[in-house]
Amino acid sequence: MVTGILSLFCCGLVLGIVAIVLSRSAKAEIASTGKGGGGMAQAGLVTGIVGVIFFIVQIILISTGAFEFSFEAG
Repeated sequence: MVTGILSLFCCGLVLGIVAIVLSRSAKAEIASTGKGGGGMAQAGLVTGIVGVIFFIVQIILISTGAFEFSFEAG
């Protein structure tokens, strides 16, 4: 879940993919052992997916020119 939350703020693609992989692994382990934590694994999956989607939308907006950075003062 931590990598999913971090993917919302920085390195969306890398951390988002890591969050998705780790949450799927955690869900499989939870299913086999019967222990708790399914909600946290689901939250990690969702935040990872949202982080990847935010990153893709950001790349599309920057590449089309709809969003640009200006570092000029005044």
